[in-house]
Amino acid sequence: MKRTIKLAAMFCGALATVTGFSSCSKDDKTECCTYSYTEDNVTYIAKACEDGTYSLEADGKVIESGTYDLEAGEWEIFKAIAKEEGGSCS
Repeated sequence: MKRTIKLAAMFCGALATVTGFSSCSKDDKTECCTYSYTEDNVTYIAKACEDGTYSLEADGKVIESGTYDLEAGEWEIFKAIAKEEGGSCS
């Protein structure tokens, strides 16, 4: 499943329509999920928000961020996968 999250993050990057740093901080209406994992001694933190913003950090440095398009129901699927892998959403 770690690879699924990693692939999902890469897929989001491929679908990015705007690049640059995007905040995934929670406001009153936007839900965000955060998931972290370590691979080859590098800690990755993936953040995605219901509003279509995302970022991927490697050892505390943003290596990818932007926006993505969501189809109906995809946010709920993403949340379920993130939570199954130990991520959190708020």
